Amino acid sequence: MQFTFHYWLQNSEGEVVDTSQGGEPLCLQKGSGKIVQGLEEALIAHNAGDKFEVLVPCEKAYGPLKEDLVTRFPLTMFDQVENLNVGMMFQTGEGKDAQVVKVVHIDDKGVIVDANHPLVGLDLRFQVELISKEG
Repeated sequence: MQFTFHYWLQNSEGEVVDTSQGGEPLCLQKGSGKIVQGLEEALIAHNAGDKFEVLVPCEKAYGPLKEDLVTRFPLTMFDQVENLNVGMMFQTGEGKDAQVVKVVHIDDKGVIVDANHPLVGLDLRFQVELISKEG
């Protein structure tokens, strides 16, 4: 089954944090793993031409926070970084091993980075326009 759709993703404050608006609609195969489970389930349940809203619980989105992806590093590992501050993002590794981490805390003991997806632990609200559904 293939879906073609536009979407608007809102955070808990109602702000749009991601959208296909202004670009091409997404065209994805069922089971591709490129969208969260809860959104795929909603697409399966609707018909081409439907416009709908779906609230995807975190368990069917990016899941709960994984504490093992939150790590403290010594300050010395960031000596080359100018104006290190909370919220900065870095890519670690290369190719298949590449990972984006976010600085979440800095103190005299070190720097805590979080490699969880930015939307982990959150329920996600999507507005969807299902353009076509084939197969």
